[in-house]
Amino acid sequence: MAIIWNRRPKTGSAFAEAYEAFLQAWGIDYGQVSERYEDPAALARVFEGGAPEPVLVPHVHRQDRSGLQARLRSSSYMPGREHLRHAAMMAAADAMFDAHAVGGWIEAPRHRDLRGAATR
Repeated sequence: MAIIWNRRPKTGSAFAEAYEAFLQAWGIDYGQVSERYEDPAALARVFEGGAPEPVLVPHVHRQDRSGLQARLRSSSYMPGREHLRHAAMMAAADAMFDAHAVGGWIEAPRHRDLRGAATR
């Protein structure tokens, strides 16, 4: 059995740090959601007693402005279109994009987290 997911480092690049600060500032319940991303007890249950050590494969996720906007709109912990803060949040996202984009793209570092165990 294997579990594979993408992790978003919170530090290590100017954009990663700006994005984490953005989520902290604008997210409705981001703090609670982010705490659940990697629950050691849940991984132990999935792997029947102990989660294997992760194999992290670094990669870069490139997004244009509309991709960043879509990511924010699809995140359950961010203000939705009907929320009073939505327009201001999207304006702040545009400013963050403008501050970090090169040639119309931002590069967001990621780690692909691979965990696997032999099955019986």
